[in-house]
Amino acid sequence: MYINERQLYSYIIFTKNTKKASELLEMAELVRKCCDYFEDCTPEPRSKFPVWFFSTSEWLISDLSELMALFLSIFHSDPLSYGQKVCAAVGFWIRNFPVHFQYDANPQLYRLLERLKKLAIANNFIPLQAVDELLDISSIPSYAWIRNPSARNPPLSSTHLQVSSFCLIEHWSAEEIAKAMSNIEHKVLSRITTGELKQYIKIGKI
Repeated sequence: MYINERQLYSYIIFTKNTKKASELLEMAELVRKCCDYFEDCTPEPRSKFPVWFFSTSEWLISDLSELMALFLSIFHSDPLSYGQKVCAAVGFWIRNFPVHFQYDANPQLYRLLERLKKLAIANNFIPLQAVDELLDISSIPSYAWIRNPSARNPPLSSTHLQVSSFCLIEHWSAEEIAKAMSNIEHKVLSRITTGELKQYIKIGKI
């Protein structure tokens, strides 16, 4: 689904949801600004703006698939002027924030990326090699371990802490208790997604 200014204004008229439409219009301007910092299919931008933009994107928009839809909309509306810039910007996004492109986490974003790739290939003025290099996600590793912090940060080794029927918490040193509590807090907080955190900020609960 492509999003352009005409569709957004129609959205305002028929739904009266001016806040949502305004947010999308502002994001569309930011997306276009991000694209403007890329020259043709060059992989690196001329400014640090894209770094800031993609690092805060989860806070700027409710769903990253909406962000990809905006890139698609810009490509579709003006492929001659923005086709290569969009591919370069999305390629930069993939390389620097690959965790956003996990299929299990956001299949819609993954599908929109595939649509962008097909659209780019269909436009002969974009080199096929550049499309393959910029929009390739086949080498993105799995980030499932992020959701299992205890696997990468075990709380305490068996040599430092052995919990058994005869080992009570009062026998632990202050350092051992601090390490155990820090691990519990880290494990809990690491399982909170950005979306859940945004929901908590808005309504005070997850």
